[in-house]
Amino acid sequence: MVSRTHPPNAGTQQLLPTGLRPMDPARDLAAIARVIEVAFSEELSPGGHLVMRDLYLLNTLSPLLWVLSRAMPSLYDYLGGFVWEEDGRVVANVTLTRADNSGNQWIISNVAVLPTYRRRGIARALVEAAMDHARTKGGSRVLLQVRSDNPGAKRLYEELNFHYLESVTEMVAERVPTSQFPASPNVDIIAPVANRWHEAYDVARAAVPLAVQRMRPLRTQTFRVPQRSIGEMIRDLFIGAPRERWWAQVDGRVAALLTIERRPLHQSEQVEIMIHPQAIGHVETALINKLTERLNGHRTVRATLAAELGEARQLLRSIGFRESRTLDHMMLDL
Repeated sequence: MVSRTHPPNAGTQQLLPTGLRPMDPARDLAAIARVIEVAFSEELSPGGHLVMRDLYLLNTLSPLLWVLSRAMPSLYDYLGGFVWEEDGRVVANVTLTRADNSGNQWIISNVAVLPTYRRRGIARALVEAAMDHARTKGGSRVLLQVRSDNPGAKRLYEELNFHYLESVTEMVAERVPTSQFPASPNVDIIAPVANRWHEAYDVARAAVPLAVQRMRPLRTQTFRVPQRSIGEMIRDLFIGAPRERWWAQVDGRVAALLTIERRPLHQSEQVEIMIHPQAIGHVETALINKLTERLNGHRTVRATLAAELGEARQLLRSIGFRESRTLDHMMLDL
């Protein structure tokens, strides 16, 4: 990793710095937000614009971040990365964050270069710097995601020895109608049952590639059915639960999972669909019927599902969802 500056000339004014340097969250957040906003202008979702808003907001807290970074050097492991400057102006960025408390796994994100500075090797230099930093911190793996329709970025990561893990499709609907697709009679949609949580866990273990589980281990607590307090039940009755889960069972055995999460700050609902490989082609219509029953009339509903779930994607398209992007998840063993 090399940081370059123009050498000063005797009798002339020193030029502003140019090249690679570590990101300083105490002063760079507004510039990084601008770079990301311009570089990803055509693909930023409303949620992405909210992220930009949050970055600009954090920038107003720069004095506090400066103090915290001096008192807690490890802050850079959670809000760090690198930038590329041209004549003192930030024109590119990469974000690097810990994926776990141990520091074994790291996530590279927001690899953004302003259009007029592309095809100069800046993105490669940023990613290599992030990889080197993860190594120096004892990291063993790095994870990133890239749009499936961005062959240039995918080629760069493959040249750096990243390998493919899975593809995930994100879909969005402005309003969800009701649906009554004909469902198989041996498929039932039920609420989670406390003493059967392990069946839902087994569905996730079968649906999520093992390599992905290495990076993001499935936690049993996620699938256990918590006891709800009286206050929570009253809240759910009047304003709805912040998260609800449904199981699709085939011949009495859990085979697919539907999760609906309400996100008031993003003014949207988030849906995740997960299907056991052996149940693909059997449970989709029942799942989509339940989804529309729970979200009928809601605005801005986002769905995330494995790209390989073609029938589920087709059903979602038929009720007004459109595909916003498909992301390839890639990993590098350091």
